[in-house]
Amino acid sequence: MTEHDPRSFQDLFDSEPDRPSAAETAKWIDLYERLTALMERQLEETRQFAEGVPDPMRRYLSTENVPILTEELEIFRRRLERWREIAGTQETAPTDRPS
Repeated sequence: MTEHDPRSFQDLFDSEPDRPSAAETAKWIDLYERLTALMERQLEETRQFAEGVPDPMRRYLSTENVPILTEELEIFRRRLERWREIAGTQETAPTDRPS
């Protein structure tokens, strides 16, 4: 796999709230859902484009561009799953309100 600058991802992850409210959690889920959808479209378009280009360009895309997009997509899918887990915890957490 290709190497990414971990600082780029860390800057993004550091911008997420440490103790999110339910509304913040919903916002981050929406953002990561949209980001993963964008990355999926980019990956699919890149693969489709590669089918009709000369071999040197196809090789470049398959050895450079596609692996980068695939790796990024997996990172963002894992982050989306993390936020969904947070949402599940928030939904099942007991409230401090008296019955």
